[in-house]
Amino acid sequence: MLVIEVRRPVHGSGVSDASYFMVVVFFDAAQLEFAASQWLKLASNAGELLTKLSNKENLSNEEREEIEHWLCLKQECEEVLGIRRHIVWEVFDGIRNRRYERKSLTTQKANNRKAMVVLISSLENEKALHV
Repeated sequence: MLVIEVRRPVHGSGVSDASYFMVVVFFDAAQLEFAASQWLKLASNAGELLTKLSNKENLSNEEREEIEHWLCLKQECEEVLGIRRHIVWEVFDGIRNRRYERKSLTTQKANNRKAMVVLISSLENEKALHV
């Protein structure tokens, strides 16, 4: 479960709404990245099994065509996910490389083994984002 508390920046703090939005997008993207990675592993294993099945002699032409169609769809999904993964990491790298004088982003482990991302700033009213 992803829980994020986003507060509006204090006027004059130098922190824009866009940077907060990008942090939210990053966490959503990271969660999707993990799900896509798991799906790709499952699809790869299923693809290998289907390839082995399609080499069996007792399959009908219709069954072979269904397997070939599924393998094509799997390949298309892998290509799309690979492109999106590249785009997500480019966006993240751009955000990470920006230098802000008044804040930085750090990741820590909380006692309950959940990851906690803390926005560190000279402003006291900024809260932690819990993942």
